[in-house]
Amino acid sequence: MKPTNFYSLACLAALVPYVAANTRIPGRMFWENPQEVVRAAAPMWHFGRPGGSKACYPSEAVHADGSKPNGNIGSGARLGALNDGCAKQGDWKGTNTPGAYMPTYYTFNYCQGDNTWRVTYYLYFSHDATHRYDWEWVSVLWKQDQDGRDNWYRAALKTSFHKKPKMTTWGNIQNTINGWDDRLDQNGKDRDHAKVYVGSFKHAMFLTRYTGSYGLDDKEWRSNDWYFIPVRDNELIDGLTLPGKTS
Repeated sequence: MKPTNFYSLACLAALVPYVAANTRIPGRMFWENPQEVVRAAAPMWHFGRPGGSKACYPSEAVHADGSKPNGNIGSGARLGALNDGCAKQGDWKGTNTPGAYMPTYYTFNYCQGDNTWRVTYYLYFSHDATHRYDWEWVSVLWKQDQDGRDNWYRAALKTSFHKKPKMTTWGNIQNTINGWDDRLDQNGKDRDHAKVYVGSFKHAMFLTRYTGSYGLDDKEWRSNDWYFIPVRDNELIDGLTLPGKTS
């Protein structure tokens, strides 16, 4: 279903003149309306179907009764299929099929050491190919523009990659979009939202597709068979609201 708006552009437009690439936001929004900042750079998630099969799809991290989705896998055991016990992404109808509902969790932090705001977006998988309870993430780094007007821009994207996260400057991300209308564009540079491709086995986060022979690390299969763009409140959830989290 097409969302009514990708993020509340009217709110931003009232404060900062709209530009087509890497739209600046005023610094006061980090304090006054952080939810809009979260929406302003939320990633477009992509998921693949290696060998024509479905991989594990993100789900809520905690059920209403407080229990965790465990993917029907014993601790330390391997799965018979990648999507055993996982949430359902929906029927595949070709490249760029809209995926079913999935939550994106986020945290919001100011880093005094380098004067950046960092909005981190998390996906929860009930398991990956080898273990239960898998969290993966990307983090948008916002830096202050040197225009003397306290405007901030997307400077870089940090992506989870096993034990060695990767940092990519925003202008070097292969595919970015401004919103719903250009979501199928490829090679759009320095726009507002990064296209992120989720590895199908270990769920490392990538900024490029790879559909060659299965392998480890950079050769983990990922593609754009399904996508999901989080925009609504129930799709972007404050991670500090999860049980066991504290501010």
